[in-house]
Amino acid sequence: MDKKDLKIAKEIELVESPSQPKDREGLQANSRLEGADPATNSEASEHTRELTQGSPQTSQIQHSANSDYLIGKVIGGHYEILSRIGQGGMSTVYKARHQLLKRDVAIKFLAVGRQFDGKAIQRFQEEARAAVGLQHSSICSTREFGINEDGIPYLVMDYVEGTSLGELLRQERTFSQPRTIELILGVCAGLQHAHESGVIHRDIKPANIIITKDKSGIETTKLVDFGIAKLIREDDSGPDLTQTGEVFGTPKYMSPEQCHGNKVDQRADIYALGCILFEMLTGQPPFNNESAIQILFAHINEEPPALGNSVSKDMQAIIDRCLQKDPSLRYQKIADLIADLDAVRDGEKPVHAQPRKPAKPRVAVVLATVFTLITIFAVLLSSLAMNRRADNNFTNQWESAHTTALQYRRAKNLAAEETQLEKCLKLAQESRNDSLISVTLQELSNVEESLGKTQDAEAHRKTLTNKIKVGGLSKLFIMAAFSLIGVGIAIFVASLILFGKNKNATLRDVFTKGK
Repeated sequence: MDKKDLKIAKEIELVESPSQPKDREGLQANSRLEGADPATNSEASEHTRELTQGSPQTSQIQHSANSDYLIGKVIGGHYEILSRIGQGGMSTVYKARHQLLKRDVAIKFLAVGRQFDGKAIQRFQEEARAAVGLQHSSICSTREFGINEDGIPYLVMDYVEGTSLGELLRQERTFSQPRTIELILGVCAGLQHAHESGVIHRDIKPANIIITKDKSGIETTKLVDFGIAKLIREDDSGPDLTQTGEVFGTPKYMSPEQCHGNKVDQRADIYALGCILFEMLTGQPPFNNESAIQILFAHINEEPPALGNSVSKDMQAIIDRCLQKDPSLRYQKIADLIADLDAVRDGEKPVHAQPRKPAKPRVAVVLATVFTLITIFAVLLSSLAMNRRADNNFTNQWESAHTTALQYRRAKNLAAEETQLEKCLKLAQESRNDSLISVTLQELSNVEESLGKTQDAEAHRKTLTNKIKVGGLSKLFIMAAFSLIGVGIAIFVASLILFGKNKNATLRDVFTKGK
C-alpha cells in the first residue's frame, strides 16, 4: 500500500499508522479526561476521517459543532459547557462543570452530524446503562447519559489528569517486565469487573489505557471507552454485544475472530491484552504490517514472533497463551491471566501457561524448513506480482475519481459522493487492487448509511468482510500446498543422503535416522 492508500486508510479509521510518529498521541499528558475517545485531541488530525455528513439539517448541526456552538450551553439541566477538548471522527468531547456540585466533567457527544433512528437511540440507551453500571477504580466512570435538543446522544464522564499508555510507549519505547506486569494487572482488575458484569470492551489498545500517578508516584491505570465505538458502528437490537459480518476494532490489537467479523466474547479482550503486553516489552505490537488488510491477515494466519532474551520464558508463555488463534486455547477468563501474572511477579512459575519448548535440530526437518521457506517466499512474491498486475491506467483513474469524491464530501453533497464512490469501486475492481477495493467499500458503506440506505451499506460491509476472509484463506491454501511440496522435496533429499551413506537403508530409516 503506498502513502496515498495509507492516508486514506487512516481517514476511514480502519488502521492506525504503523510507523507511529513520536510527537503524536492524541491525548496530552495534562488535563486528561477519563473516558476520552483516543481520537479526541491531536491524534484526530491523523487517525480520524472527516465526519460523515447527513441531511442539510445534520450538516448544519455539524457546522455548528465545528463552530463550538455548544460552549456556554447547559446540558442535562446542570452541566455548563466550558470548552471543547477535542474532536474525532466518532465523537466530540467537551469540558463541562456541574453547576450545583461545582465539579468538572467530560461530556462526549457521539457522532455529531450522524442521524440516529429510534432503534439506534434504544440501543444507545441500553448500552449506556451498562456503562453507567460499571463502577471500578480501574475503569472510567460514566456518570449519566442523555440526548440533547439536536438529537445527539451524549455521555457524562469523570474528568481526570493522566497520560495514555500509547503516549508513554512513544516516549520510553519499552517498559521493564516488572513495570509491565504491575500496569497490566491494574487493567486486568477493571476488565475482570467488566466481564463479570457482562460487558466486553472489544477495543483495548494503549490509547485506551490512561496512567495516573498518586502523590507518592505510584502508577495506576484507568481503562476507558467501553463500547463507545460499538454504539455507533453496530446495528444490533438484541442483547448480544457483537454482530457478525462486521470487522470492528483497531487492527493491531484485534483477535482473529474479530478480523473474521465473527461474534466475540471476553477472550477477544484477552487477545488484545496479549498484543499490548508484547508491545510494552518489545516496543511494537506483534503484527505491525504496512496496511490494515495485511495486519488482519497476520492475526488470522501468522504466529507472533518470539520476544527475545530480554523477556523471561515464563512471560513469553503468558503472552503465547493470550495470543492463541483458537479462543479455546487462550486464557478462558481474566482471573487465570491475573494468577499467572501474579506468579511471575513473585518469582514463581505460571500455572496456566507453559513455556515454549526449544526445537531440536533434525536433518530432515531443517531441510523441509528451508524448502518450505523458499516456496512460501515464492508464493508471497507471486501474490505481490498478481496485485501489481493492476492496470496503471485504472489506478490513475481511481485516484482522480476519488479526489472528486473527497471534494463532494467537503461540500457536504452526499448523493454526489455516493455516485462518485460507485465509480471508484468499479475502477478499483478493474484494477484488481485489493487496497483500493477495501478502502472504497468502507467509504461507500459509510456514505450509504448516512443516506439511510442501510441495506446497501450492510451489503458492502459484508463484501469487505468476505474479501478479507477469502483472501486470507486462499493465501493460506496456496502456502500450505507449496509447503507440502517443499516437505516432500526435503524428504526426498534426505533419502538420497541416507541411501548414499548406506545402500541397505530403508524408507523407514529416513524418518528415524534422518531425525
